[in-house]
Amino acid sequence: MTTIGKATRRNVLLGLGSLAAAPSIIRTASAQTWAPSRPVKLVVAYPAGGPTDGIARIVAQDLSTTLGQQVVVENVGGASGAIGTRQVAKADPDGHTITFGNNQTHGNNMFLMKEPGYDAVKDFAPLAGAGAFEHIFVVKNDLPVKSIPELIALAKSKPGELNYGSTGVGSGSHLSTELFMVRTGIKMTHVPYRGAAPLVQDIVGNRIDVANSTMASVFTQIQAGTLRGIAIGSPKRNAQLPNVATLREQGVT
Repeated sequence: MTTIGKATRRNVLLGLGSLAAAPSIIRTASAQTWAPSRPVKLVVAYPAGGPTDGIARIVAQDLSTTLGQQVVVENVGGASGAIGTRQVAKADPDGHTITFGNNQTHGNNMFLMKEPGYDAVKDFAPLAGAGAFEHIFVVKNDLPVKSIPELIALAKSKPGELNYGSTGVGSGSHLSTELFMVRTGIKMTHVPYRGAAPLVQDIVGNRIDVANSTMASVFTQIQAGTLRGIAIGSPKRNAQLPNVATLREQGVT
């Protein structure tokens, strides 16, 4: 029986979400337990250039060394991550096709899609947690907003006229922004994207107004001054952006 750690006869899932794992956990899938007979495909269910893609490429390098076979990253974006995840679910369960899952592909999609095309529990076996992402509200530079109270005031003055981008219907950025609107009594128009990379490209290009994005997706742009960060989603401020207050500090809980 083919075995990778505790995963048997199923495609392996590398998780991205609330669990943070050290690289040593990834290495527990050692060549002593199982050795691939050919290159391993690591499917990323989002476009290249996003945070999931970035972590996947780091892990792929580490696994290539550990397993003694090349681990090749393949980006298969679309349908809120369901297309790429479905491809892995239908692959031969021999350990040569793996993926990164997250709260969207292996959580939200199970409840928000009538037919995602896979079963998040039955079709996958977990290998390890790989990381957790911090979220931050950002706005395009020419939006006259520098804080959450200012965003709320502007949105209330023109209901539905502001738009916000997310990494897809049912994504964490989508659902958390909808919750934010409910709690603050505002209305913005949702613009879903296939992933973080095209979302960031459009907000930098002033084609959308607001995004609740992962820090990894927008940190460089904030530092470069092409985007404005207005609120951290975590309980504490980020040490690298000490001047950006948290949502809680700005009255949103």
